[in-house]
Amino acid sequence: MFIEKQVTVALVAELAELPLADFIGLLKTTNITWMEYTDEHLEDDLQAIRDIIITENGSV
Repeated sequence: MFIEKQVTVALVAELAELPLADFIGLLKTTNITWMEYTDEHLEDDLQAIRDIIITENGSV
């Protein structure tokens, strides 16, 4: 269900009665991708950081 993106990793960890960090570690050891972080996500995050810096400092 997790691999098919029908449930969240947090829910599967809960169902497995494992702490989230331990479940993510288990996924990593079995080469199962637990999140999708694209270049577009990175650009969005970098822009958000720039915006925060500008807001707090008045310039970049």
